[in-house]
Amino acid sequence: TGTGTASAPLRTSVAKLESLNSTSGGLFVREATALEITGSNLTPGINVGGSSGTISLVLTTGNLTISEAIQSTATGTNVGNVLLQTEAGALSVQANVSSSGGNLSLLSSLGIDLGTVTAAQVTATAAGKSAELVAAAGNVTMSTSSGMVASNSGGLRVMASGNMVLGQLNAGTGAAGVVSLNAGGSITDADTDGASQGINVTANAARFYATGALGSASNAIEISVGTVAAKTVNASSGLFLDEYNGLTVDSVAGLTVNRVDALGASASSLDVAGFALNEEVALAGLNAASGGALVLRSGTGAGVGVTSTLVVSSAITANGNILVENAHTDTASTLTVNAAINAGTGKVSVLSKNDQIYGASGDITTTGGTIDIQTTLALADVTMDAGTVFETNSGAIRVAASSTGTLTLGLLDARSSTDRGTGLTSGQSGWGSVSLSTVGGSILGSSNASVDVYAKQLKLSASTAGAVGASNNHLATEVTTLSGNVGTGGMFLTDATSITVGSTASLTYSRVGSDGVGVSTTVATQDDLLSAGKLVLKTTTGNITTSVNTGDISAAGHLLLDSAGSLTLDSTLSNSAGHTSLVAATSLTHSASISTSASAGSVELIAGTFISQNSGASINTSAATTPGNVVLYATTGNITLQSINAGSGSVLVKADGGNIADGNAATLNITGSGLILST
Repeated sequence: TGTGTASAPLRTSVAKLESLNSTSGGLFVREATALEITGSNLTPGINVGGSSGTISLVLTTGNLTISEAIQSTATGTNVGNVLLQTEAGALSVQANVSSSGGNLSLLSSLGIDLGTVTAAQVTATAAGKSAELVAAAGNVTMSTSSGMVASNSGGLRVMASGNMVLGQLNAGTGAAGVVSLNAGGSITDADTDGASQGINVTANAARFYATGALGSASNAIEISVGTVAAKTVNASSGLFLDEYNGLTVDSVAGLTVNRVDALGASASSLDVAGFALNEEVALAGLNAASGGALVLRSGTGAGVGVTSTLVVSSAITANGNILVENAHTDTASTLTVNAAINAGTGKVSVLSKNDQIYGASGDITTTGGTIDIQTTLALADVTMDAGTVFETNSGAIRVAASSTGTLTLGLLDARSSTDRGTGLTSGQSGWGSVSLSTVGGSILGSSNASVDVYAKQLKLSASTAGAVGASNNHLATEVTTLSGNVGTGGMFLTDATSITVGSTASLTYSRVGSDGVGVSTTVATQDDLLSAGKLVLKTTTGNITTSVNTGDISAAGHLLLDSAGSLTLDSTLSNSAGHTSLVAATSLTHSASISTSASAGSVELIAGTFISQNSGASINTSAATTPGNVVLYATTGNITLQSINAGSGSVLVKADGGNIADGNAATLNITGSGLILST
């Protein structure tokens, strides 16, 4: 009928204990000294069944060592609770502790070792039952193969005033399967092999609170959970998580477990109750302490054909480097960012094999680093909402899609914080540069009418069948220098002020690795503006200039340069498949060749003031299959000619309000089948 009772526990002062109870009642013992649970005569060391199954073992002084299993086999309602407690000593669990019907509380006034000598599990079998380890003044240390289990989805809680070393915790994947870990020090993996896929935490949801670091640069905490939230507190304490399948970063409420008391009864206990770790009742998102790196990798162990989605629904925040990565290769294993990623002064890399989708609130911000966005498999797009902002403080931004992947932009803002605040471009020479690239895919602007890219220099690469912008939705920029290599989809771009087509310098960004360290990586220098289709370049208020030798422009479709100011062509311009229109609101000057070939058509130069062909300048349509006509029209100024060859095409030179002048002395100025001169 039991050993002791809740109101009158058996009081002992012994070195070792074994106990068997198989009918009614439970085991209630208060021990005055250190105690070991052994199995010299009984296996397990404590076995309580019957109608109660309650175990309450409290040591008033000394350490409790569990060398032989403790089990409660009672099943039913309100049975089988287990309390193992040291009021002035440590707790060493070197054998299994389990309950078939109740909750388990293992409480130590000092530290807890679980399976550090012999593998051991703490197991709650019944649905919705909880298990907890609490080390009030010490560490909780588990071996690699030891841990805690809630077999039918229940809460697992581990609290330590010091450090925590994790084995394997499995709370099940049902709604009640929640793991909560709270440490006054660091939380690390017992498995020292950083490449191992031994899972530390399996649950429907998990929350981590560490005053020190969570995981390490060489050995992340390995999880398989539906939802995660985590926080580190002390300066430079990093946060490193590897998710086996897929997960959502979101809010996880404080876990209520069923704390077992000395009477064998259980009562609700929140994370924050009676423990001075300053835990938050609800943890939201991932938050690494100032100076600490934050690394979240998903899909690191999922098999082929498994969908491993990574969703960021609550903010990811650090004042250090951030890596967010979905490493899984299944085409449905996407990465979706619906909440902010803020690295403070750190660097940001967001990497995936497949699609990345950014919601309106999925902004990425750094005040002292670069932003690196990359997809790597075929057809993997990067899609930003029109309201999404990637923002640096004069740091580089790189967005790269894989083969045939499309980039759809919100706002890429590499301005300085000062110029962003004033709305001025006076410091544009000190802004960061932007690189956008895809092979076979397109680079598309947002649906907003405002600017898509603020940068010092813009490097575009959308080769093969790709496009930049669209005829009804130009890529809108505010940049000083532009280069590009665009496919048959053509290029449609409007800059807000003045722009130069020329060499864009090599762009250096940081790729954040799984160790949280940013490694400088370079996008090579790129010259010229080349399109295998149409090419339209406009300015809203400023000039268009092409740089000598590095600012060549080439198209294989209709080509329009439309400057709201002057148009200065210091490098070659060619077209092989369309008409060419060069328009300037003020003056138009060119010092190199303008030529057509193949199926290209006419060439027209229209200026609001004068047109000047400088020394070395020429316009030649004679090499086209059907040589196109050439038109030069200055609405208010003079036209100075060097060389025009229209072959069998005709030439019109019209200078309203000005003169037509010969700029090359005795050399032939105009060749064509017909000529109209008008002043």
